[in-house]
Amino acid sequence: MTGEIRDERWGVTTGYRDVEGRWRATRPETRAALLDAMGVGPDPPPPGPAPVRVVRVGEPEPLDGLAEIRLEDGAVLRAEGRLPPDLPPGYHELRPVPDGSPVRLIVAPACCVAPEGPGTWGWTVQLYALWSRASWGMGDFGDLSRLARWSARAAGAGLVLVNPVDAVLPVHPQQPSPYSPSSRRFLNPLYLRVEDVPGASEAGLELEPLAAAARAKCGAGPIDRDLVFRLKMQALERLWARFPGSSDFERYCAERGLLLSAGRAADQSARPAHA
Repeated sequence: MTGEIRDERWGVTTGYRDVEGRWRATRPETRAALLDAMGVGPDPPPPGPAPVRVVRVGEPEPLDGLAEIRLEDGAVLRAEGRLPPDLPPGYHELRPVPDGSPVRLIVAPACCVAPEGPGTWGWTVQLYALWSRASWGMGDFGDLSRLARWSARAAGAGLVLVNPVDAVLPVHPQQPSPYSPSSRRFLNPLYLRVEDVPGASEAGLELEPLAAAARAKCGAGPIDRDLVFRLKMQALERLWARFPGSSDFERYCAERGLLLSAGRAADQSARPAHA
C-alpha cells in the first residue's frame, strides 16, 4: 500500500494550494507523524465508522462493568455500573476497562433552551457592499455602525450578521473573498472608516482628495479593492506619521503578540522626528 493511499484513507492530505494557487506538498515525515499519532500502522485496515453512544444530560444510563471516560477538556473519570449523572454536555470518549475498544460518547442536552424575552430579528449584510455617501469605495465599520443604530431605533432590529472581516495579505492584488483571510487574529483595514481614526480630524493632512477619489467609485461598477487599499493606506500612513502614541496603543501591541510588536519596531525608524 502506497503512502498516498494510506494517507487518503485516514483523511491526511498530501498537499494543498496556497493563496497564489501554487501546489504545496505536505512533507512525508509530517504525514507519517500525524498517522503515527492516530495509531495507524504501515498497512492499516480501512477506517470504519466509530461506534457512538448518545445519552441525555442527567439521565441514568447503565454501564457494563468498569469504564474510563475522557471528557472534552481532557479530564478523566471512572465509572462502574452507571454513567455519572453530572456528565457535561459534549463529545467525550468512553473506554471499557481494562482493554475495551473506545466509544464516542455524546452527551446531549435534554431540550433546546430558548432565550429569555421575545424573539428578535436582524439583517444579514455583506459589509463591503454596504456603502454610503461617506464610504471610501466600499462599505466600512462606519456604515455598519450607522445601519445598526438605525435598525434598532427605527425598525426594532436586535442584530446584524456580517461577513468575515479578517485580514487579508496587505499586497496587490487584494484578495476579493472575505472567506480566504491570511490571518484571523487581525481585522481587514479596508473596513476602517478613516475619518474615525484618531488624528484624522487634524488640519493639514489633506485626506479629502484621497476620500473623494475613493468615493467616486461607490456604485460605479464592481468594487475596486486595489484602489481602496492604495488610498486608505496612503491616508493611514499620513496619520501614523503624526501619531504621538498612547497607552491604549501600547496595550494593544502588548496584547496582540510579537507580530505587531515587530512590525511597529521596524516602523519606528521610518517615523518623522516631529512625531
